[in-house]
Amino acid sequence: MTYNGIVPGPEIRVTEGDNVRVIVHNEPGRKHLDPLARRDRPQQHGRRAVPHSVPDQARRDVHV
Repeated sequence: MTYNGIVPGPEIRVTEGDNVRVIVHNEPGRKHLDPLARRDRPQQHGRRAVPHSVPDQARRDVHV
């Protein structure tokens, strides 16, 4: 996953209790997001760990 074509993307700093909204736009021609490790679920990887979005559509996640 890149942020404006840059890997890694910029650091996002939040504090416990902050509401965070993440919008991921899957570019046309991409079938899925590349797997990323998740600290909250280190046993998961691949499709179950990273929710998919339809190509050329955005996916919104809110983390509280």
